[in-house]
Amino acid sequence: GATGPTGSVGAVVSPLSLSGTTLSISGVTGAIVGTSDVQTLSYKTLGSTTIFPMPIGKDLITNGAMHVWQRGTSITCPAGTRTFTADRWAVTATGAAMTAAPTQWYTDYERSLMGLTSSGAVTAVDITQRIPHDELAGVNGGSPYTLSFFVHQTSGSTMTPQVLINTANVLDTFSAVTNRVAATSLQAVSDYGFGTFCYYTFTPNTLANYSNGIEIVLRFGAVPNTKVLKVGQVICFPGSSAPTNSCPIASYGETLTNCQRYGRPVGSNEVSVAYNSASSVIAWSRFDPPMRIAPTPTYPSGTWWLSVPAGKSSTNAVTPGNTTTNTVTFSHGGFTSLTSQCGGYYNAVPGAGIWLDAEL
Repeated sequence: GATGPTGSVGAVVSPLSLSGTTLSISGVTGAIVGTSDVQTLSYKTLGSTTIFPMPIGKDLITNGAMHVWQRGTSITCPAGTRTFTADRWAVTATGAAMTAAPTQWYTDYERSLMGLTSSGAVTAVDITQRIPHDELAGVNGGSPYTLSFFVHQTSGSTMTPQVLINTANVLDTFSAVTNRVAATSLQAVSDYGFGTFCYYTFTPNTLANYSNGIEIVLRFGAVPNTKVLKVGQVICFPGSSAPTNSCPIASYGETLTNCQRYGRPVGSNEVSVAYNSASSVIAWSRFDPPMRIAPTPTYPSGTWWLSVPAGKSSTNAVTPGNTTTNTVTFSHGGFTSLTSQCGGYYNAVPGAGIWLDAEL
């Protein structure tokens, strides 16, 4: 072996240089300090590894708790018509109409659900959410996601929900879609039971054209007249584990902010007006957060009033103006003897306002 300087620990020695040999040091006690050697470690292969799933991630679903209902809390869904109910959710009933309303699971009053009551012989129900491309930015890592949702039903027999997954043919345009996951049966839900969590695992970025947007369809069977289907606690998180009763649902405030990117009302108290002519005003509203695209406004019926000067419009018709992601402008005629002093623009119908639609 090699030999080098000798001395007690802590002694000052000349630098030692070794090449092509093995150095063995033994029988040394004490502390060695003040080293300035540079170490280079070679790569090592571990004999075994354990991969732990990430405990958190982005939920692809918005308003999975069904607790934001900006369009109202009792919504009729005509048979064969795709109708928006709870924010971000659309219902299509086949065979008869249904009424959608927020409800709760009868043994758990903290669990908010969408309740759908049949008004006839409903043969099938689709509940859908469309996810635009910008909400899918975090799924390109190839991780599996598990879609899960809670179901309680009183149809009179066991129901087996299905899931279908489609992708948009054109970016964020769902008028034409291609089915990527055919109707797949999930866990059975007993009649009048305690409710069931249904779940399905898939990998979003393996779906062709997933970056154009994804449509998730929850499909249910027959719901006889006056019977009820309740659905909620919908999440789609990274991972492949079956769901539990503890669902990481976003808060109401966070959910409302996300939902307002797609649709929101503008109340009378949010509209400002200015003189335009002796018979018309210019009206506008600015709002936050900005919507995902410039929305399409729907103006309510009813008599519109100006408190300054006092008087009502003889027509409900308005003329749309420029609309952006955070402003809406329009003009309104039918007033009389207006002056440059205008204000207090409101609708005589309580709660009536302008609905701004940027849904998919």
